[in-house]
Amino acid sequence: MSLRDVRFDILNIIDLNPSWIGNLNYNPVEAIVKHGKSHHLLTFLEDVYGFRKDNPIMSEIRYFHYKSPYVDTIFKDLKLKSLGISKINSADMDIILDILTLLAKINHFKIYNKNHIDQLCREINKSRLIDKVSILRVRAMFLYYMNKLGYENIFSDRSLKKIEEYQNSDGGWPVEALSEKKDSDVFTTLFIYRTFIMNNLWSAKPFLEKARSYLLLNHLNSEHSNEEMDKWNRIYSGYKKNNVFEGGTILLLESLILGKNNDLSKIKSISKWLKDLQFNDGFFPYHAKLKSEKNISSTIKILSLIKKSHLLK
Repeated sequence: MSLRDVRFDILNIIDLNPSWIGNLNYNPVEAIVKHGKSHHLLTFLEDVYGFRKDNPIMSEIRYFHYKSPYVDTIFKDLKLKSLGISKINSADMDIILDILTLLAKINHFKIYNKNHIDQLCREINKSRLIDKVSILRVRAMFLYYMNKLGYENIFSDRSLKKIEEYQNSDGGWPVEALSEKKDSDVFTTLFIYRTFIMNNLWSAKPFLEKARSYLLLNHLNSEHSNEEMDKWNRIYSGYKKNNVFEGGTILLLESLILGKNNDLSKIKSISKWLKDLQFNDGFFPYHAKLKSEKNISSTIKILSLIKKSHLLK
């Protein structure tokens, strides 16, 4: 059997024209299955169609996926990065970001090797690495990926409690925990809010309502961020240092859908904005203003959110 055979099986198993796809101008389902790489197929079937990791089709994809050179590189990096974490201090930001982007790679490329990941996450928790970081969005992203990988525990709970304490009265969070500048920053708040809202133990906490209101009020407001407005247009959130903190409006949509009090008007307006960005072959760009750059990962992410928003109606 080849990966081509697996693609054929997928096309015969899944519903190629689900009802919620009517919320888009074009249907990219078949194109994703035919052209996506192995990690795209794993993400697509899990996030859009709800396939469990132990599904036979998922196992067949992983058989070919784990033969990919980039997966082997990630395994080697996992072993290497797990060593010496206890010696890292708050000044070693480049090293800290290397570890964060490794977690992002594990999530992006759907690496399920528990033994390797266990060792890395144990060392992160044991060393209290997350609490050493002053930049709050970095803390939040560590906790987000730890949660995504199944490491929601007492260590993450303590770290989330510390982040909560830095919330401002307007509902937002500052860029840094230990800085004299305490003004709320909308992008920092967005990453923190998403991390809290996807954590089952924290998602219904009252303070998150203030954060949600702050985000709705300041979406696209340049006065409440240290960063350029163009970040709202960057659909793709990656696994490298230069794009791990991107995703802008897509992350806001995801956070609002996950939230307890869904703001349907904002969800509808963002969904319409996305719909207008779609290419006629069904794919979406990685950037709203770069319409020649199709991106399968962006497309899969948008499909999963469009499906979830459809279910809210």
